Amino acid sequence: MSATMIPQRPYTAMMIVPTGIGAKIGGFAGDALPSAKLLASVADVLVTHPNVMNGAMMYWPKDNILYVEGHSLNRFARGELMLQPLTKQGHRIGVIFDKAMEPELRLRHLQVIDAARATLGIDVAHVAVTNVPLKISNRFSDESGASWGSVDETRALIDAAEFLIDQKHCTAIAIVGRFPEDDELDAALALEGGGGGAQGPSAEERFAAYRAGEGVDGIAGVEAILSHLVSHRCHVPCAHAPAFLPAALDGDVSPKACAEEIGYTFLPCVLAYLHRAPRLIPTRENAVGVSGSGNSDRDSGGGNGGLLHRDDVDAVVVPVNALGGPAVLTLLDRFRRDRARRGLIIAVADNPTTMAVTPETLLYARAEEEDRTTDEAVVIVTVQSYLEAAGVMAAHKAGLFRPSLSPQVPSVPMTQL
Repeated sequence: MSATMIPQRPYTAMMIVPTGIGAKIGGFAGDALPSAKLLASVADVLVTHPNVMNGAMMYWPKDNILYVEGHSLNRFARGELMLQPLTKQGHRIGVIFDKAMEPELRLRHLQVIDAARATLGIDVAHVAVTNVPLKISNRFSDESGASWGSVDETRALIDAAEFLIDQKHCTAIAIVGRFPEDDELDAALALEGGGGGAQGPSAEERFAAYRAGEGVDGIAGVEAILSHLVSHRCHVPCAHAPAFLPAALDGDVSPKACAEEIGYTFLPCVLAYLHRAPRLIPTRENAVGVSGSGNSDRDSGGGNGGLLHRDDVDAVVVPVNALGGPAVLTLLDRFRRDRARRGLIIAVADNPTTMAVTPETLLYARAEEEDRTTDEAVVIVTVQSYLEAAGVMAAHKAGLFRPSLSPQVPSVPMTQL
């Protein structure tokens, strides 16, 4: 018998850092990647999303980190999709170029694709240019400060994706959208007469704050719209890389933003991660009209043919005041209903955002381990850092009573019936 046994059911965690909400870790250029690598060293499988992993020119694929676009991540949490890790081969990637890209920007991105094919051996099969500019705009919320935006020509985006999938047989899609420059955005806001936060800092001032390691990524909210649209309509792995003209050299850029300063495009990390992104397999009740739905049968406890279901998730790690996302709320409810799972939501205090959905907001106190009789028993645990989150995950994976790791261990409670 081998000395190393493969777990019958791998310990599976999710790491979520919502995009465009100013997360102190994960709100910049791949700055949550070290934390993801740490959590992946504890978990057998870590499911996460592009906002956590993407670092423009910097990337670090790991076999046990599953790269899942945010809309598909929410569907996975709802039990509508299963994830099939790619343990061999890789995706045939199609790339969508926004027609609004200037010739020089288009050439720079074509060179990235050719470099990925020649240097990394990634199968980037075809590039489709949209028939009209996508007309992307980005804005900031006056209330929360989160970034958002709009895409006017969504039909052109979907047409390009369907062309790559149906005619070029691509199995994953990368999108390159041309975003407005700061002066263009400020001019548009001025014409709107104050809509979308024009009374606040200018786009140039917001970008300067972002490069200094403060504030909110001004394009993240609308980036998510682009990938959500394609994921929703086409049911394939998808991610987005924005296209900008090169920014002026600045010697005071924060290390957290530097990954976006060292190249002409943000596309390399997207191609590297999409290469082995998990396949999206609909569950039986959601498989009508979707090819490949014959893989929908699964058995709990590891007899699932390599498919990962939301019931396999043991822990979710999320910023302390960003607990209001669909995936977190869905899995929180699931953990509460299924006590045998003993699932955890781990809220990280060192990673505040512009949001305000905390454990207290959800009417959960930090439960004490010895009290498992309340409705909120050991569902949400607040920790200070991702280092502490990794420790909590390690104890959870090992089945340890966490207070036993403290100097004082409480006595067991007793009830006279």
